[in-house]
Amino acid sequence: MAGELSDADKARVHALIANSELGGVFFHEQSARRHEETPEGMPSDFSNAEIGIQFRLAEEDFGVRLMAEIQNTIGTATVVVSGEYNLTGGYQPTRRDVMMFANEVAAMTIYPYLREGVSTATTKVFGEGVLLPIAPRGAIAFDIEQDPALEVAE
Repeated sequence: MAGELSDADKARVHALIANSELGGVFFHEQSARRHEETPEGMPSDFSNAEIGIQFRLAEEDFGVRLMAEIQNTIGTATVVVSGEYNLTGGYQPTRRDVMMFANEVAAMTIYPYLREGVSTATTKVFGEGVLLPIAPRGAIAFDIEQDPALEVAE
């Protein structure tokens, strides 16, 4: 879970908000596969959902991607969704800035699309939809404090 931001970090996130625009939300993958039969050894009540987060930073834009991998007794599903942001005013954020923005803004922007993608794919293929749980702030986040390669802006 993401921790509380310092006042300086909050200012950096607000600066990135002010100097970026959401260019779009894009599905990169939406797939589901039904098992022919329940895999041997799988408990009858087995259900697992793993959510991941990634980012990329370029000179004129950046993106944040959420991935969901679902496994249960009926089948497996994968959904990948990204939010793509255009930088404005020549602003050049750091990697840390983008990760903090992802934690505070982008994850909450993209997560509803991820939930919908999982629900749609699993409803069609599994015969019953998988509804991802509510993700409170910080549940889907980069652990910024654990990455020594991240620079702290002055």
